[in-house]
Amino acid sequence: MLMLDTAFTEASKVLYSASKNFVYFKEITIVVPKSWSASSQYTTISGSASSSMDFLVDKAKAETGNTPYVHGLTACGGQGQYAHITPELMINSQSIGYGPIEKILVHEWAHLRWGVFDEYPSVEQPDIDEIEKFYNEDGTWKPIMCTDKILGLNLRDCRNSRSRCFTDPDGKPEPDCQFCVQAPNTAKASLMAYQWISSVVEFCDEDTASVNEALRHNSRAPNDQNRFCGQRSVWEVMRTHSDFNASNSAGSGTQATTPVFNVVQEGEIRLALVLDISNSMNAQIAGPSRLQLLQDSVGHFLTYAVPDNSDVGIVTFSSSAQIVTSMTTVTSDAIRQSLVQNLPSTAFGYTAIGDGLLKGLEVLNTTANLKGSIIILVTDGKENRRPLVADVLPLLVSSGVTVHSLAISSGSDSQLTSISQVTGGKSYFYSESSTSTVLHDAFAGMLEESNVPVQIDSQSVTVQGGSPVTGQFYVDSTVGLKTVLQVMVNDTSSVSVRVSGPDGTTYTDTSGPFVTSITRNVAISGTAAAGRYTYTITSDTDLKGTLSVQSGRTDTASDGLIVRSWTSGTQYSYGQNSTFRVYASVLRNKSPVLKSRITANLENEDGETATIDLKDDGVGSDLTADDGVYSGTVLPKYVTLDGRLSVKVTAANTDGTAKVLTATSGSGAAPLSGSGNTVTIGNQENFQRVSQTGEMIVQNYVPGAISDVIPPAKITTLVLTSIDDTSGVVQVTWKAVGDDVDDGTATLYDVRLSTDINSLMTNPGSASQLTSQVPTPKASGQTETYTFTLPVLARDSRTYYLAVRATDNSQNTGELSNIVSLSLVTDVNWLPTTTTPTTSTRATTVVPRSTRNSDQSVLIGLSTAACIAAIGLLLLAISMSCCFGKWKRVTSRGRYPDDVESGYTSSRRNTRGNRSRRKRGYSSQHADDIRDYKRSRHKRDYMDVYSVPDLTPYDFPYIKHGSAYSNSIPYNMYRDHAISVMQ
Repeated sequence: MLMLDTAFTEASKVLYSASKNFVYFKEITIVVPKSWSASSQYTTISGSASSSMDFLVDKAKAETGNTPYVHGLTACGGQGQYAHITPELMINSQSIGYGPIEKILVHEWAHLRWGVFDEYPSVEQPDIDEIEKFYNEDGTWKPIMCTDKILGLNLRDCRNSRSRCFTDPDGKPEPDCQFCVQAPNTAKASLMAYQWISSVVEFCDEDTASVNEALRHNSRAPNDQNRFCGQRSVWEVMRTHSDFNASNSAGSGTQATTPVFNVVQEGEIRLALVLDISNSMNAQIAGPSRLQLLQDSVGHFLTYAVPDNSDVGIVTFSSSAQIVTSMTTVTSDAIRQSLVQNLPSTAFGYTAIGDGLLKGLEVLNTTANLKGSIIILVTDGKENRRPLVADVLPLLVSSGVTVHSLAISSGSDSQLTSISQVTGGKSYFYSESSTSTVLHDAFAGMLEESNVPVQIDSQSVTVQGGSPVTGQFYVDSTVGLKTVLQVMVNDTSSVSVRVSGPDGTTYTDTSGPFVTSITRNVAISGTAAAGRYTYTITSDTDLKGTLSVQSGRTDTASDGLIVRSWTSGTQYSYGQNSTFRVYASVLRNKSPVLKSRITANLENEDGETATIDLKDDGVGSDLTADDGVYSGTVLPKYVTLDGRLSVKVTAANTDGTAKVLTATSGSGAAPLSGSGNTVTIGNQENFQRVSQTGEMIVQNYVPGAISDVIPPAKITTLVLTSIDDTSGVVQVTWKAVGDDVDDGTATLYDVRLSTDINSLMTNPGSASQLTSQVPTPKASGQTETYTFTLPVLARDSRTYYLAVRATDNSQNTGELSNIVSLSLVTDVNWLPTTTTPTTSTRATTVVPRSTRNSDQSVLIGLSTAACIAAIGLLLLAISMSCCFGKWKRVTSRGRYPDDVESGYTSSRRNTRGNRSRRKRGYSSQHADDIRDYKRSRHKRDYMDVYSVPDLTPYDFPYIKHGSAYSNSIPYNMYRDHAISVMQ
């Protein structure tokens, strides 16, 4: 733990300074897994803390190596899910090329907490497995960074200072060209790009005269910060966060920033069921009473879902509360049966929710530490007896207990949502519709431990008397233990259920161990085989009901295939132009699962439903394509009622189209001759998952016709594909957006070109409009290609700035896209001919490239010791070449002399396509899959940054055997400052 203490203590200092004395890490909780040996230094907590972690210290993943990242960032200024750091990075961040661990932690925290993005190159070139590392401006190609104060050279190989860069046939820098940082450097920014440079200690700020020139943001560089945050600087985004609002002020320069560290160890689950038995629970809406539904739902939960060795207590409340069952350790089926038999069978009296919560705390309070313990509160009414919830809530918060709530009916207390929110729990709503699956899904989502079964499927079923209903579900290889199919209907007297497995084995139903059963269960003993299962439901009478399937993980030491879902908020104020978003993360052992079919089902208080698709295509509501986070926008037309709105996400791959990342050819540090790890994509077996997101509170709903006032989404995928410096012909691409955000198809594109980027950003309508051969919008998510000619062909270093926006058929126009700069190259250093370029110390400096003949002279000079003396200008030139030539090293491109020595020729064998294929090192049948994956952060967050051989000291970790260097390369997210350490 000393390693973590030291790293975060130093990170707290860096954070305080970089945030201008606003924030530091005050208190940090380190959570170790229960599989570790117990220690007197650990305080035991109940259950898992994974849902509240900020940093996860866990083993390296195949596709990212030791690269740090943040998972689940969904919007500029938004918060992520967690930051992933490997143990090796924590220990050896310097030696493996990332720089001081404290700066890496601050870099990731800025992603996680404030929703800012990387300022190093991260946008991939179309149709090739490479990263865009330069942008076109002022007649040259400039390296992508926040400021221009970082010194370096543009080279193909940072170990070889004579490996000069040229443009390729598309007029762009060669794919292996990179900006190589020199030492020493005095640049101060930015921590979101070059955090490993010792002088870099600050974030970039807005580009105004009031800001120190060394910190001014470069809004023209095509990096993620500019793409996703509308060209705003990191500080401009950070200032919108509550950490920097007017109620907070900067501290003193002498503020102590050392955090307080707490070390806790995960333990077994401690759970109190707090159940409403007031008179309203006798109500019957359609068939069974609410109390019967409660009995069967909780009974199924206790029988099949609660893990062994969990401690469970039962409390009931009506006019007052009472403990029905004290804390009982679940060690056998007999104990489970006993708990089920103690569930309430009668309902009467008033509703004392506050007293029920107090009794829940009392039944849990048999241990010194309540932190991590869980209360599951189920009620259908509003409180009308003291103590009130408001009286009890401070005690709940201070105890560290998490409260999950399930509201039955629209008449249930509105405070349930806030109780769960302030205690870190989830709130669910059951509409009492006969087709609602919330009772299945909510209990399945309340426990997140690895040994808790996952929900595979849930859906409504309608059975017509005498006509069997058949359906299918899939069990994948990560699950299979204690697999159970449950059918819940209002009368099971004439119902039978059977299931056929992939090997033809037939399983039949039992009524289960419940006191009053309205369910039929089919349990598959042992480990269910992976594959497709078919169920058949028959009944003598017409019935409506629901069906669910759950199964336990076969390897509790691994994550398996997990689907987690969330929304952009917990409240939605209805309006003609108001929307909210639903997100789902689909990971297999923390690796993204791509091309899955993801939907979100919305259910209001009347049981009315609507369904939207969630996509992972980097369009509209989806920030980044192919990162395993699927997104969808809920438009006003899908909302039809005030009150609670239940949101359920289903994920499936039932046709074999899904893919999963499986391996890479290198570590997270970029290799010397590439731009990052080579991604291998494998087929994902068929699977199904259900994730109950929880409830959304809808307010201010107004019935009536909905006007079309929602514009298309902002285009964030505009990329320069090629530029011809002779003809001025330019080609760009982008992904199509929809009519309403990413829904439907836009009507037209408004393409604007300007020589003034500030004018383009603030008043795009005043810029020149390009109208010739502008493409007609395709369906959302498809690629658009646009070719045009720059209006001025004079080679005068003039720079144009291009942007696009989409308009729908109601003349609603979306935000301006990310901006691409265009300039005909006049810098002879980039032209593929023999020249005598000048050198300087600014960021765009290049090293002169010798001709083949001069290289031969160098070799001769080396063999005859020509560097001993210099006589005349010719010998001096040869002598200089000789000394410079000592740094020449054999690279992977050395076997192509026409490429290395003579610049570009039409016959060069090391073409972009060939390099890309060699770099992938992967069979051609997966080429399409890899191209589809290109924009995933697991691949695209790489940048080659190496030191240039020089006599001056290196300004970052240097390994003599020539390891690559890369900056901190993340994803993005936040919560209370907790660190989870995995084994």
